[in-house]
Amino acid sequence: MVKELITLARKPLFDESKWRGMGSVLLFSFIINLLMLTIPIYSLQVFDRVLVSRSQDTLLLLTLGVILAIIIIVVFESIRSFVLIRIANHIDATLSPKVFNATVTMAYDVGNSNAQSLRDIIQIRNFIAGSQGLIALLDAPWIPIFIVIVWMIHPWLGIAMIVGMILLALLTFITQWSVGGLFASASDHAFKAQKRAEETIRNADIIEAMGMRRAVFSVWYTLLCEANLLLSRASDRAALFQSTGKLIRLSQNIVITGVGAYLAIHNEITMGGMIAANILVSRGLAPMEGLIGSWKNYTLTSEAILRLDELIKRYSTKDNATLLPPMKGDLSLDEVSYTPEGSEKSILKNISLTLGHGTVLGIIGPSAAGKSTLAKLIAGLWKPTSGSIRIDGADVYTTWNRSQLGGHVGYLPQTAMLMSGSIKENIARFHSCEDKEVVLAAEAAGAHTMILSLPNGYDTHIESDASILSGGQRQRIALARALFREPQIIILDEPETALDQEGIERLVGAIRHAKQRGASVIVITHRPSMITDADKLAVVAQGELKDFGEYNTLMRQYGPQSQKIMQRSPRGAPNA
Repeated sequence: MVKELITLARKPLFDESKWRGMGSVLLFSFIINLLMLTIPIYSLQVFDRVLVSRSQDTLLLLTLGVILAIIIIVVFESIRSFVLIRIANHIDATLSPKVFNATVTMAYDVGNSNAQSLRDIIQIRNFIAGSQGLIALLDAPWIPIFIVIVWMIHPWLGIAMIVGMILLALLTFITQWSVGGLFASASDHAFKAQKRAEETIRNADIIEAMGMRRAVFSVWYTLLCEANLLLSRASDRAALFQSTGKLIRLSQNIVITGVGAYLAIHNEITMGGMIAANILVSRGLAPMEGLIGSWKNYTLTSEAILRLDELIKRYSTKDNATLLPPMKGDLSLDEVSYTPEGSEKSILKNISLTLGHGTVLGIIGPSAAGKSTLAKLIAGLWKPTSGSIRIDGADVYTTWNRSQLGGHVGYLPQTAMLMSGSIKENIARFHSCEDKEVVLAAEAAGAHTMILSLPNGYDTHIESDASILSGGQRQRIALARALFREPQIIILDEPETALDQEGIERLVGAIRHAKQRGASVIVITHRPSMITDADKLAVVAQGELKDFGEYNTLMRQYGPQSQKIMQRSPRGAPNA
């Protein structure tokens, strides 16, 4: 666990301000443990001097001194807790944006939409802000000092304390070996169960309509039971080890008392030395017992740190990349291939084409040909396995600033997904903007009149499933979002889905307008009427660019076969 915390501290998760905060925490821990020595010293002085001299003044001064020390200890412990809480808040505030962005990147890169990483931040925050385990870690370096002081009282007492420390250290390692793997496995199964539950809720209508509830419940419940079983085993073992640690500590107190009494009988130590040694041993063993009792928390926090470290390293975005000049929209693909992670089969192979700004490109081909994958690559959502995609000469995935690129790209995927919020917010991509910008985008998509017919117009609130809207209404709003602020690269993946004839005519008009203002428009479609204004045509089949050239030339060349090329594959075929 210490290794993982040191690894975390060396990364950008901890900046200079956090280091200063941790330095103050270590200073407070030093003062607290130093002042803790006043309690055994007080006992030693009272039993060995005050009771012998019967000096009330000495007793009063010693008592006032130790009370003052205890007050300072309590105050410093409170301040240490306050500082840890603020460090945790600082980590949460600075780390959450990085993790959120990396989680979003992971969602569109590999299709993993879980929010485990955000829960990991909460785990780390709680560990720092309110965990006794971290306090035990901070107090652990003082253990050797307590051993030395007890040894100075008498070597036998020091040996007895060292034996107890060795037993607790062995118990700590056994706990890590026995419990760590179980907690990790339980966490993994709980994560899978949570993911299955999220998928079930997201697809509740399909599950209920086709009678899948019992089967889906069985899968989820099995994962949940396995997670609970593993967690129970791990917790049982952890409780057993914690009880064993408590047994060792209590037995150690008895041993120290017995050995101290034996030495006192033989006049090798005083009564005050025996009591002081007992206090010191209890204080020295407490961090070790805390380490054992908090092992579950250590394990969960360690896993969270490693997951976040991997997430940020792998899915960091290019938001800090140099801002480039305003986009023109010149697009070039050079030998682009794409193979999904973990797969040996390429979806796209050696795609090369060039598209000048102000050009409309129609992409046709059967389902599962790789057309949607090509759209995601051009939008910079996925990184090509080989080759490069450039807009205005800059690599889409590695050179363009992600936020700047997104502002110049209008993307309409096959499934028109909206987010919780008002229709105005959805069209504006949740940016702050003037109302007229939203209205212009809605008018360009032919959605303005439809939106006005809704209960609250542009201020109508929708949930993520947009259940109050029809498929065609969702499609028009998503198209308006794609056209917001007149982007220079517009990618439309089967935009005619769920649109009636009027909607299609409006869509064709929007494509024509975008072309006239100099934008590059890429339209993936199975309907010939959608791309009558196209300048270029690309025919994609089996992941390869079978043909690319002037639209009119290729349409005449294919003749009657052009309709067949645009036809979908038989029902049930996947659409890549």
